[in-house]
Amino acid sequence: MKKNKGVSISLSLGVLFSERVFDLVITAALVAFSGVYFWSLLQGSSERDYLIFGFMAVVLVVVFFIALIGGLPHLLRLAPERWRSRLERFHSGLFRSPSLLPTIIVMTLLIWLSEALRLYFVFLAFGVNVGFLMALFISQASLILMAVPISPAGLGLVEILMLKILASTGISSDMAGALTIMDRIISYWSLLALGGIGYLLSARQR
Repeated sequence: MKKNKGVSISLSLGVLFSERVFDLVITAALVAFSGVYFWSLLQGSSERDYLIFGFMAVVLVVVFFIALIGGLPHLLRLAPERWRSRLERFHSGLFRSPSLLPTIIVMTLLIWLSEALRLYFVFLAFGVNVGFLMALFISQASLILMAVPISPAGLGLVEILMLKILASTGISSDMAGALTIMDRIISYWSLLALGGIGYLLSARQR
């Protein structure tokens, strides 16, 4: 964006950081809501530990975000001159409009609920009806795992999570594997393929 659109990197980082904070908070809330029953299915597994670590990371990110909004203007006076303009642009990109919170929350909810709906349709396409709540928990728990910087977009972790939860509900291992592979083809590998084509066809490759 810096090279193609002339958008400040510091400003973009502030906007993207704010966006990720809202994403993670809504995702964590949906996992907590839908996981009242399914959480026990991960008892004693490493995936459960990763999810707990992810929840802790979300809390720390939110605290850091709030501290940045309130404290960064004071730190600007102490920052070296060469960094001050960049920090000011970063701060200008941070979310500071409480009146927009309801709109952002509703839009974020709709986005992540559509993510769960995609997984639910995969279940139905295979003739498996385990309920929308199961799809909601798996899709949102996967997003929490994706936020843990262990592998690219949770590659490997998400698949294991899906297999364990689906198998624990009485679904055969073959069917659980087929559901996992199909969903990841749609949600992960298709993005790489289509994104790669979009990059190759873009007018200004960088």
